[in-house]
Parts: sequence; structure tokens; C-alpha cells
Amino acid sequence: MNPRQKIYLILSIVFVVVLIVVFAVIMPLINNIKTLSQMLIDEQINIKTSLEEQKQSSGLMNQYQEIEPTLVKFKESLLDPAKALSFIVALENMAEKTNNNYNIQVASRSQEPSADFPFLAFQISLWGNFSNLMKFLSLLENMPYWVEISQVQIQLISSSVFASQKGSVNLSVNDIATNLTIKVYIQK
Repeated sequence: MNPRQKIYLILSIVFVVVLIVVFAVIMPLINNIKTLSQMLIDEQINIKTSLEEQKQSSGLMNQYQEIEPTLVKFKESLLDPAKALSFIVALENMAEKTNNNYNIQVASRSQEPSADFPFLAFQISLWGNFSNLMKFLSLLENMPYWVEISQVQIQLISSSVFASQKGSVNLSVNDIATNLTIKVYIQK
């Protein structure tokens, strides 16, 4: 072998060794680095997402803390069903306090147990003058419970009704008869 061929042979062997090193050692390392790099990027995205969710949850917690006093007041405005009798007594006391003759009946209860806001409905009949009716409505409005007036019927008491009721109820000629349907919302 001449020296030129030896150089080519040595260069060929070195080239093959370099190729083997590149494909056997360096390429797997590069692929491993790419895989680890992608995993690192995914973890960074997960961390950013987690931090954003944490910020949102702390924001929701702050919002809840801001509305919590209102929520407590709202819950207090719902009548405990066990206190329905005391509510009826309070209505009767209001009617007496405002010099109205009254008749109070439980009209219905919300039928859907899954209803967001269950209620008790009452039919209230009042007889008296308009000023006393307004006092009663004002007291009703200022009750600590969530009360909705769903129907109001007011009519002047006719002289025939006045004559027929004269002995049983204290009425005068210009008094009115009022029928109210109210709903009081109750706790679940």
C-alpha cells in the first residue's frame, strides 16, 4: 500500500468512526434533549395554568368574602318553615295594630321540592279604611322576610255588604275590602 492509500484508508476509518459516534452517541443525546425540552415546556405550561387557576380561585374566594354578608342576610330573609305559625301570628298582630279586620288563610305551598325558592302562599282579607291598608302594607314590606305580594284586589264596601256585616265587623260606609295574595319564601 502506498502512502496515499494509507491516508485514504485512515481517513475512511476516522470518518466511519465519527459517523458511528454521531449516530450512536450524539443523535440519541440530541433526541433525549428534545424530549426533555418538550417535557420542560409542558411543565411550564402546566405551572402557568395552575398559577392562573390559583389566581382565579383566590379571586373567587375574595368575591365570596365580599358577598358573604349579603348571603347571610339573604338566608336570614327566608322563613324557617317551623316558624310559619309565628309568621301568621305576626300578620294578625299587624292587622290588629293597623285597625284592620282580617282573615288569613294558607293558600298553598310550592309543590316542587327541587324549586330554587320554595314558598308559602297566604290569602289575606282585610276590611278597613285605605289609610289602615297602607299602614298594613308598609309593615308587611318591612318584615324581615322575603315577602312578595302577588295579587291585590281592593274594592269599596257596598252599602248592602255594610248592612249585612254591621254587627259582626266594625265597618264604616267608606271602608274598603282588600284581598291580598302573598308569598313568603322559606328555607329548604
